[in-house]
Amino acid sequence: MYELGYSYDDEGDGLTKSFEEDDDDEDLSFFHEIRSTFVPRGFVRSKLDKYTGRDDSMYHLADYKIEMKLKNASPSLKCMAFHMTLTGTTNRWYLKLKSDSIRSWPQLKKAYMSAFVGQGPCHKVE
Repeated sequence: MYELGYSYDDEGDGLTKSFEEDDDDEDLSFFHEIRSTFVPRGFVRSKLDKYTGRDDSMYHLADYKIEMKLKNASPSLKCMAFHMTLTGTTNRWYLKLKSDSIRSWPQLKKAYMSAFVGQGPCHKVE
């Protein structure tokens, strides 16, 4: 697991991740711009059930996107928080992403969909 350093920004209105102090930056799959994203004060990690790969991956992604929209999360914050909704096989997939391979939220969504769409029960959406 990664240890992430947090510090308050100069204005004191939010948290920032201080990855520059961490030795394991090269192991993170996100480009520096995403790794150094601003985390608003009071941001609470997702309360969604963690995705195991057994349920419908599209429902998980849709629920996550709605939750992040309600939290007014930036695309970079969506990237950083997404792994907290994964467990087991899906979390191992996330941890195996190549270092600096993810540049954006759309790219992470595409990688996730390529890996997991079609796994788990699928339901016709009308």
